[in-house]
Amino acid sequence: IVDLSEKAAMFLKYRDINLAMAYKPTDVEPETLRKLLLGALRFGKPFVLDMLSLELTKESLNDLLDPVLPGLLPLLLSKDILKVENY
Repeated sequence: IVDLSEKAAMFLKYRDINLAMAYKPTDVEPETLRKLLLGALRFGKPFVLDMLSLELTKESLNDLLDPVLPGLLPLLLSKDILKVENY
């Protein structure tokens, strides 16, 4: 979702989701992201990464997610993360 008014972010903040804000250093620490992703996978909740005005590219997402697990972005996009050996 591209939301220039930031209303979607406000809506999502009050939903039952795992939300990480890419512009907040504490939200993008590897351990924080790992816990949010595990919680989303375990309880079937959406994992949302709010990029705000940060550049949204494959490289920027890899920079955020690779410290958690190298190659995490392709695992998430292909849903291979759900396989037992990756979970």
